[in-house]
Amino acid sequence: MTDYMGLNLELDDFSKLLNQDELVEEPVPLEVFVQDKKYLNLPALSEIQTEIVKQSTQILKEETLHKLMGVQEGTDCYNKYTQNEVICQLGKGSGKDHCSRISMARTVYLLHCLRDPLMYYGKANGVYVDLLNLAVNAQQAQRVFFEPLKNLLLGSPWFNDQGFEPRVSEIFFFSRPVRCFSGHSESEGWEGYEVMTVVLDEISAFKTDSELKGEIRNKGSASAIYNMSKLSVMSRFPEVGKVILLSFPRYKGDFIQQRYEGAIEKNEPKTWCIKASTWDVNPTIERHQLESEYIRNPVEAAARFECEPPHMEDAYFRDAERVRKAFMYHDDPIDEDGVFKKWFNGEDGKLRYMHVDLGLKRDRAALSMVHGAGFTEIKTSMGTELLPIINVDLIHYWEAVPGKEINFAAVRQMILDLNRKFEIVSVTFDQWQSVDMIQTLRGLGVNADLHGVKKTDYDTLMTAIYDNRLRGYWSELLVEDELLKLKLLNNTKIDHPTKGTKDLADSLAGAVFACAKNINMDTEIEIEIVNTGPGIHEKYEHEKEMSEVLMMDENSLAWESTNSTVKTMPSELQEWFGHV
Repeated sequence: MTDYMGLNLELDDFSKLLNQDELVEEPVPLEVFVQDKKYLNLPALSEIQTEIVKQSTQILKEETLHKLMGVQEGTDCYNKYTQNEVICQLGKGSGKDHCSRISMARTVYLLHCLRDPLMYYGKANGVYVDLLNLAVNAQQAQRVFFEPLKNLLLGSPWFNDQGFEPRVSEIFFFSRPVRCFSGHSESEGWEGYEVMTVVLDEISAFKTDSELKGEIRNKGSASAIYNMSKLSVMSRFPEVGKVILLSFPRYKGDFIQQRYEGAIEKNEPKTWCIKASTWDVNPTIERHQLESEYIRNPVEAAARFECEPPHMEDAYFRDAERVRKAFMYHDDPIDEDGVFKKWFNGEDGKLRYMHVDLGLKRDRAALSMVHGAGFTEIKTSMGTELLPIINVDLIHYWEAVPGKEINFAAVRQMILDLNRKFEIVSVTFDQWQSVDMIQTLRGLGVNADLHGVKKTDYDTLMTAIYDNRLRGYWSELLVEDELLKLKLLNNTKIDHPTKGTKDLADSLAGAVFACAKNINMDTEIEIEIVNTGPGIHEKYEHEKEMSEVLMMDENSLAWESTNSTVKTMPSELQEWFGHV
């Protein structure tokens, strides 16, 4: 027969088990616990998932393992699986949360196999053995961990026989002083528990020290929560207590990478580390199934699925050609004299979204206006999604004479001029010197508001560019001097080089974000299947196409290009189209 870790158990050793007093029930092997209908009734774990759970759940003393398996095998098992820290860099979709829930259920099970857990670990009566899962926020803690764990236990005949009560964020067991808690990094209410196990779920998504200040930093950052968790576990269960870190890294040198590399470099005792890609851990996912994600954003995909993140400071846009291509669709709507061209108007009836960056030093301001032009089907790892096509109407900036400041009246006047030409849904401003402008525009009937551009705005812009869903016109200042020089800092902030700027980039990101956020399928916009590679694309009444892209006029059967010359289709082709 086999012991609870899946190792061989001799009959002589089994007789010892029957005579000992520490256990009231022989723990079944992990494989039985996971798959048997009496317990969890789940599919078999992969080899790596099995190892993660074993490393996360060995809580028995060495003497107990000797009684279960014999001295040699018991010692081997104790030395191999008894950890104080488990560090798992695992790709997204590898089953981190699945392993975490099984590990917690397994630990609860082993505690129930003990006759008296408090006496076994030398604890006073009246306390509990607490198991805690901490997520990045309350929603993550409840939706991803606690609700699935509760349902897992409710579906288990064995756990129902023991009796337990699931509460809002706690599971209280009747026959043993054991509790499971679900907390999050934004709460302080979990401090002071008698914690045996703390799972730090997606620890790399927790706030860093640089993102927090003062007292909040001391309690809420990833390093502060880790230190507090480790101290709590080691002070209460120094032999078998454990802190478990689960995450894919967000950038090179983030918290889980620091712990992973530091533990290996220092050969930290009773610490087990693993780094593995999604498909290595989860056999139901294969690399080729994620190809669309690698095409859309290869840097982000490598971080999420292979645990190979970008550097702390790295180029935000890594595919320069795709960025350049996004701004080669039509013409600048302002002529050489600084006047709007005749075709630049709102006759198409599209709703416009505008964002204005007034510049920190008041020496420069930028404005971008965009609209939703339709929808296109995009293949993602979640299946086929219908996502908006976003057209860039206008990218404009003002630059002050050296030693002077921008005349905000000129900015305001352009907004009012555009508001007369187009149906503008919203005009948003960054939070610098914007209050007076917003109040003035509101008094003139313009829907103006504050909006600080964040990484979320840029992620929306980048996804639209990489999906070939953004269509703009060429601006060397925007593309070459700003977008392609943006830096990604700590995977949380977008910044420009020391001597660079990003006013135009901020204005575009803010406008695109507003459009993507507010456009919906109820909007009266034509839905098209768009070829997202090079070739023919949608034609707009007021736009000219780049010379490489030609569009057929259905009425004249002619082809129009950027030079506005009409090239008549040969008569034999006209006849053929007529038959079709």
